[in-house]
Amino acid sequence: MTYFSKLFSTGAIRKTPGSVIGAILAEVEPAPGVHMVEFGAGQGEITYPLAGQLLAHPFRFSAFELDRRLGASLEQQLPCVNVHYEDAFEFPRFIDPAAVDYFVCALPLSFFAAEKTRNLIGQMQKSLKPGGKIIIIFNAPWLAGIFRRLLPGGRLRVFATLPVYGMYVYRKR
Repeated sequence: MTYFSKLFSTGAIRKTPGSVIGAILAEVEPAPGVHMVEFGAGQGEITYPLAGQLLAHPFRFSAFELDRRLGASLEQQLPCVNVHYEDAFEFPRFIDPAAVDYFVCALPLSFFAAEKTRNLIGQMQKSLKPGGKIIIIFNAPWLAGIFRRLLPGGRLRVFATLPVYGMYVYRKR
């Protein structure tokens, strides 16, 4: 995928840096029965390493990707991942509510209306099991304040990359 050609639909201008992917993997604790949900799976830069990390145990992995070409590639290469060609903002219609251990969100949230982003975060929080995590990757620095307000007690990490990547991690008590 050429990133600039899809900038306005994906928000991505480059491949996700390895340091960001490594940080995501460090947040995931593989265990039997884990249910992972990824928003904005794209070409699988995050999906492949996450699925690989979980393979030692039975797990469920739901990936949301609107681009059918990218999703078809994920389905072909990772049959253990259930790809939903649906709007991630509608995820409660497609997965078991209150049964998610991890959400990984790589959507360009700065592209969406604030209310839509707040609703998504609220739905993720409701669907998260106690002890589960929401991991949000983002490039718009002003989103950090929104995440802190909506997901209090989370941790912010900033990566010295171009563009700068942020990662907000919330654990449900």
